[in-house]
Amino acid sequence: MLFAVKSLLNAIKTTRPTPVSSLYYIKLCWKYAVLVVVSFWLFLLSVQHNFLYLYGKMPDLESLENPQLEIASEVYTSDGVLVGKYFKENRSPTDFEKISPFVFKALLATEDIRFYDHSGIDPGATVSILISVAKGENRGGSTITQQLAKNLYKTRKKSGRIGLLGYIPGLKTGIAKLKEWMTAIQLERNFTKEEIMTMYLNTVDFGSNSFGIKTASKTFFNKKPIDLKIEEAAMLVGMLKATTSYNPKRRYKNAFRRRNTVINQMLKYDFISRRMYDSLTVKPIVLNYQQEPHSDGVRDYYGRYLTRVLQKWADKNEFDIYTDGLKIHLTIDSRMQQHGKEAMEEHMKALQKRFDGHWKGQNPWIDEKGKEIPDFIENVAQRTEIYKILKRKFNNNQDSIFHYLNQPKKMTVFRWKGSVDTTFSSLDSLRYYKKILHAGLVTMDPFSGHIKVWVGGINYDHFEYDHVQQSKRQPGSTFKAFVYATAIDKGYSPCFKMQDKYVRVKYRELENGDSVDKEWTPGNATGYFSGQTMTLRYAMGRSINSVAAQLTMMFGPKTIADYAHKFGISSPLKPIPSIGLGSNDVSLFEMVGAYCTFVNDGNWNTPMLVPE
Repeated sequence: MLFAVKSLLNAIKTTRPTPVSSLYYIKLCWKYAVLVVVSFWLFLLSVQHNFLYLYGKMPDLESLENPQLEIASEVYTSDGVLVGKYFKENRSPTDFEKISPFVFKALLATEDIRFYDHSGIDPGATVSILISVAKGENRGGSTITQQLAKNLYKTRKKSGRIGLLGYIPGLKTGIAKLKEWMTAIQLERNFTKEEIMTMYLNTVDFGSNSFGIKTASKTFFNKKPIDLKIEEAAMLVGMLKATTSYNPKRRYKNAFRRRNTVINQMLKYDFISRRMYDSLTVKPIVLNYQQEPHSDGVRDYYGRYLTRVLQKWADKNEFDIYTDGLKIHLTIDSRMQQHGKEAMEEHMKALQKRFDGHWKGQNPWIDEKGKEIPDFIENVAQRTEIYKILKRKFNNNQDSIFHYLNQPKKMTVFRWKGSVDTTFSSLDSLRYYKKILHAGLVTMDPFSGHIKVWVGGINYDHFEYDHVQQSKRQPGSTFKAFVYATAIDKGYSPCFKMQDKYVRVKYRELENGDSVDKEWTPGNATGYFSGQTMTLRYAMGRSINSVAAQLTMMFGPKTIADYAHKFGISSPLKPIPSIGLGSNDVSLFEMVGAYCTFVNDGNWNTPMLVPE
C-alpha cells in the first residue's frame, strides 16, 4: 500500500512539461485528485483490515449479517410464570411490530429526522459537527445507524477494537468515529431502516438496569412496548441523552422537562398536533416502577442450586447463561409452590407459638441433663463473620471483641407478624434468632424425578440458608426404611420375627487418625424394652429402635450404607452401628429422592429442576 502511494508521488514529481498551459494545470489537478482518492481508498482499506494493528478490529461480515446482543436468559415455571433472569445487561429483544409507533416517531424527531434520507451518515449533521468542533463546542450528531454501530460492536470499549493509534491522544475519537461511519454504511446495506431502528431500540441502555425498549417499558411502566402512550414513549426516548440525569425515579423535574422537549420535537416535525402538544406537556409522569435488581437467576431458595445445574450444562454445551438469551423452563409449578409456602407458614407459625410457650422464661440450649449450656451464644458468635473481622481488627483481644459485640445498634428483625425495627446488640440478635424454628419442604414426582415444590425456609428475605439441599441433619428414624429394605432384599420376609430387647454393641471407630474403642446401647422411644417377639412389619410400623439396631448388626453397617447409596443418598455415610437409626447427616433433598425410589418400583430418578 505504501509503495503504491510513493509511486504516485514520484510520478507527479517527475512530470516536467515544457510549455506552461491550462492543459498542464488541468492534468496536474487530475493527478492530485487521483492521488487523494487512491490514498483515501487505501487508508479506508487499511482501517478495514486493521493494517499493522494500527486501528483496531472492525466487525467482520458474519457479525454484520448476524449481530449478537447480550440477551438475558429467562427462567419460567412449568406453568409459564417468569420467576427470574440471568443477565449482564438486562435485555429482552422485541420485534418492530411489537413496539408502539410513538416510540419510533419520538426517536426520529429527537435523534435523526433525516434517517430515511441518508445511508448511515448524514452529511448535513456531519458538517454541523465539524463547525461546532472548530468553534470549541461539544455537539453530538451521530445518526441512529452510527449509534447502533457503536452500541452493537462497542467500537470504543471492546478489547481488540482499539488499535495502536487509538492510544495516541486526539486520534482515538477520530478513528473510532471513522470506524462507526464505515460500520454504519455496512449496516445500511445489510438491513432495512425498520430493522435498524428496532435493533437500536433493543441495544440502548435506559438506566435502572434495563437494556432495550422491552425491559425499559416493563421497568418504568410495567407495560409491553406496543402499549406505550405518546408521553411515555417521549419520556423513554428522552432518557437516552443521559439515563442518570433524566431518570424520572431519581430526578423527576429533569425527566419532565426532557420529556416535553421530545414532545416539542414531535410537534416541530408534525408527528403530533398543537392540541395534542398542549395536552401532553402538562401531564405528570406516572410510573409503575418495577426494577429487576437480581441478575443471578431466581431469588428463592432453589436459586443457587439451579445456577450450579445450569452453569454445568452451559459449560458442557458452550453456552453463556448470562448473555445467550436462553429460555429455561423449570419443573417447579408456581401454583403448587405457592401452596407449599402457605403450608410452611401456617405450620411453622403454630409450631413456633408452641415452642415459645414451652421455653418461656428460659433458653432452649440445654444439655442432656436439662442444664443450660454455658457460653453457648458466645461460642456461636465465634463462627460469625463479624467476629472474624473483629478478631483481626483487635488482634484477638477477647475483651475488645465482645465489648463491640455487646454494643446496641438499630436493625430490622424477622417476626411472623411482619418485620420490625428494633435495637439489638450482635449477641442479642443471635439470642433472638437462635429461638426461631426453621424447616424445609420439597415435593417430587417419583416417576419422572421432577421437583414440583421447593421451599427451603420460612422467609427468604431474612434467611437465605436453604434447608432442602444446603442443610444436612441427622434423619433419625426415617433412615430405618433402608435397613428394612436391606433385610427384604436379603431374603427376610416382613413376617420374620425378632425380639425387642436390650442391645449392646462394642466397636472401634476412627477418630482423628486413631482407632477408638466405643460402646453403643440404643434405647427405644418408649424408654423400655418390651421383650416381645414381633414381626419386622410390626417393628417397622412401631419404629422399634432395638430391632433396627439388631438388623443393622446382622448385615453390617457398611452394607446398610451401600443400600442407602443405591437408593440415592449421596452424602458420605460412616459405617458405624448407629447408622440404621439415622446418625449420619444427610439433606432433605437426598431423603426425598431416595424415598421416591420405593414408590417407583425400586428405580431411582435424579431429582431435577430443569427437565431433560
